[in-house]
Amino acid sequence: MKDIGSVTGRLVRDPTASSETGSQRGETGYHARPPRSYGLDHEPTAPPEAAVPARVSEPPTTNALITSNPFPAFSPLPDSKPLLVVLPSGRTRLAVSLTNPSELSLVQARIGELEEELEPVNPLLLVSRLRVLFAHYGQQLPTEETLLKAVVADWVSDLQDVSAKAFEAAINAWRQSKERFKPSPGQILAIAREYEAPLRRQLERCFEIEWVATKTRPEPPKQLAE
Repeated sequence: MKDIGSVTGRLVRDPTASSETGSQRGETGYHARPPRSYGLDHEPTAPPEAAVPARVSEPPTTNALITSNPFPAFSPLPDSKPLLVVLPSGRTRLAVSLTNPSELSLVQARIGELEEELEPVNPLLLVSRLRVLFAHYGQQLPTEETLLKAVVADWVSDLQDVSAKAFEAAINAWRQSKERFKPSPGQILAIAREYEAPLRRQLERCFEIEWVATKTRPEPPKQLAE
C-alpha cells in the first residue's frame, strides 16, 4: 500500500531519518512540504525571479567610416545670453545675443572663416576624384553615353553643396574602409555631412548672433524662422 506522502505530495520521506516510522503526518521520519507544482518550474512558495529584459544596443551616433576631421578646430564663440526677439513675421522666438556687443566683429570674422572652410567642391574636381575612386572597385559603370552622363549629373547634383574638404575626406574614408563596392551618392553625402556638422552648427549660431545684433539681413536665420 502506498504511503500518504506518495499520494498527496505533502509528506516526503527523509532518507536520513530512522526507519521506525509510522505513516501519519508529523511522525518521526517525515517532514512537510508544499503541494507539488505540477508542471511549474518552481515551488508555489518560491516564485521565479523576474526575467531581465534583453539589452537593446544603442544605434551608432556617428558614421562608422568617420576618421580624423579635415577641418581645423575653432575656438569657442564669445559669451552669449538668451534674448526674446520679434521676427519680421510678428512671431517671437528665443534667440542668442552677445553678452558683450563689442565682440560682434569677432563673430563676423568667424562667419568668413567658416564659409571659406565650407566652400563647395568644384564639379570638375568632384567628377575627377570619383573616377579615381571607382577604379578601385570591380563593378562597371554604365557604358551607354547618355546613361553615364545622367549618372554623373546625379552625383554632381547630390553633392553640389558639400565642401571640398569634406568631400575629399569622405571618399578617402570609403577607400580606406573594408567596403567592397562603390558608394552611392547618399553614402558619400552622409559621411561628408558628418564631417561638416560641427562647423555648420557654429555657422548657424554666428548668423543668429549677427542677425539679432544688426538686423541687416532681410530674413532671420532659418533656425529662427522655422
